[in-house]
Amino acid sequence: MARESLAEARRSVWNLRSPALERGDLADALRGLAARPFQPGITGRFEQRGDPWLLPPRTDSALLRVAQEALANVAKHAGATEVTIMLEYGLEDVRLHIRDNGRGFGDVVLAQGVVPAGPWGGFGLLGMRERLNALGGTLELTSSGGAHIIAMVPRQPLSADDEPAALQPTTIER
Repeated sequence: MARESLAEARRSVWNLRSPALERGDLADALRGLAARPFQPGITGRFEQRGDPWLLPPRTDSALLRVAQEALANVAKHAGATEVTIMLEYGLEDVRLHIRDNGRGFGDVVLAQGVVPAGPWGGFGLLGMRERLNALGGTLELTSSGGAHIIAMVPRQPLSADDEPAALQPTTIER
């Protein structure tokens, strides 16, 4: 019961919209993550490539949460001194790259794609993968000269609820 309660609490917290996204777009939030040190001795850099297009809020939130979890993993496990966050807009998808110059992933992580879960954690990569899968996306892990995470989400049509209020048509009744 305790594990189920913890899992539910984590899902609830992760589904909240981040205050960073309330103040700006995903690029601004990621730029802010790169600018503030996650741990002394680690410097961050942000890059954006491609022509930005409007992402549904659920995609913004998922990619921001993936970045936050990846950066937490860099701070805890990587032994890195540098991390780069890159947001790449393609015609068919958006990709978030997190690359560090640390130890990289272990063989078990690369083979299974997740850290074996246990009482000390191991839910971070699993949570990232589940969050992306829910949007039809993928999580790719590579380890060469550090860790490289690629989170990909295919382009999805916006619903009327997804558009900013300024873009939504207004009806005036007389």
